Amino acid sequence: MKRTLWLYFLGIVSSYAAFEIEINNTLGAANPIVPSQATTGQLSSASDQDWFGFSMGSSGVVTVSFASPENTAGAAFGFHTAQIRDSVGTILASVDTGVSVTFQTRTINAGNYFVVIKDGPFSTLSTGQYSVTITTGASVPTVEAEPNNASNQAAPLSLGQKTYGQLNSTSDQDWFSLNTTSSGLITVVFDSPENVVGSAFGFHKIQVVDSSGTIFGSLDTGEDNTMQVGVPAGGTYYVVVKDGPFSTFSSFQYGITVSATGSAPRGVLTAQIYSAIEVTWNSTAGKTYIIERSENLSNWLPLSPSILGTGGEMSYLDSIRDKTKVFYRVKEY
Repeated sequence: MKRTLWLYFLGIVSSYAAFEIEINNTLGAANPIVPSQATTGQLSSASDQDWFGFSMGSSGVVTVSFASPENTAGAAFGFHTAQIRDSVGTILASVDTGVSVTFQTRTINAGNYFVVIKDGPFSTLSTGQYSVTITTGASVPTVEAEPNNASNQAAPLSLGQKTYGQLNSTSDQDWFSLNTTSSGLITVVFDSPENVVGSAFGFHKIQVVDSSGTIFGSLDTGEDNTMQVGVPAGGTYYVVVKDGPFSTFSSFQYGITVSATGSAPRGVLTAQIYSAIEVTWNSTAGKTYIIERSENLSNWLPLSPSILGTGGEMSYLDSIRDKTKVFYRVKEY
């Protein structure tokens, strides 16, 4: 006897938009993603990539909210890489993250775009279920436009307006240009995505340079910070943000606000001296050491990257500016 099997699908459009459908590993196989609707997915292997496509009917800005299944804080825990790409695959924004994070593009034109989720730089693969939501709008705070890796690609800054950016790799540099009409002070307010206190945590390096590459000021920081530098004449100057000296790379989105004032006092040098503590210990050759600091003997933060022992006395200098009570310990590995 011949049997007939009838299948009914109800609400297939909304269901399809909410969950990834494999195989979606390439631009051409991308699943659709609906703005303002959370879409879930998961990676099955380190080579798996999840592509989601959407269209912009007019120019605007795309915001991506990524909900991490790990939510492990710290720049080192890049379980996932989340990206926004254009119709030919060019990366417009990218972030490595182990926590839930939100990031944006610059203003982009109407067209087809993609959100890509793939395995991040952390050594452990996350196969947990993530969620990604996009929103589109006419404007948000200014976001850098890649590529801007050199002075001739620098993104112009609007003085007094916060601009957002992020580094895609340790070799990436973000260049921003500004014009001054006279000698004076350039003030750079840096909004750190890490905000880890301590001079050892230089996640980012911020510099003010001119067109010839002369450095007028440089700051390594892992926390919110402000830098003021004097410039000798009016002209075009550049604020450069790049990977800092800390061993862990940060790809989180930072903020930068720049202002300029004319006629800085000249011929007057001011300086401030703050107290510091020198921690010394006898080391063993071949062993590694990390100095940690606490203000309550409960929560300890590392001050330094790993230091290789020399077999003799070693020391580490730490500023105690604005500290009323502080404790130190040296850990040997």
